Amino acid sequence: MIRKAKIKDIEAICSLLEEGVSSGKVLKRAMSELRRVITNFFVYEEDNKVIGCCSLEIYNQKLAEIRSLVVTAEYRNKGIGSSLVKRCLDEAKSKNVYRVLSVTDKSNLFERFDFKSEIDEKQAMFIHLKDL
Repeated sequence: MIRKAKIKDIEAICSLLEEGVSSGKVLKRAMSELRRVITNFFVYEEDNKVIGCCSLEIYNQKLAEIRSLVVTAEYRNKGIGSSLVKRCLDEAKSKNVYRVLSVTDKSNLFERFDFKSEIDEKQAMFIHLKDL
């Protein structure tokens, strides 16, 4: 089940992000920052355990960013990441955001949602954009 994150989820989110940071796939975020932006997070919960998270940072009506997408290792490849991305896109659309981006190497995941990829060769990353 996907739901908006609550303050009580910060430790679980922090653990997930540490897993993502150690694999080099997610940027580190301080606990103080997580407290400040907790309302931007969605969590995927199963059996009362947070097993995935994702953040939608809305910068203005023109642009939002999907970031901090992590699913714990034993639950990957089960559609949880896709469900979290879809929930973020639905949220952006409900808030009348025009465009959503993600900076990631998970091209296949975001292309399933019709994101267009732009390669930043200088930094060796994909910038995915989707107009809503």
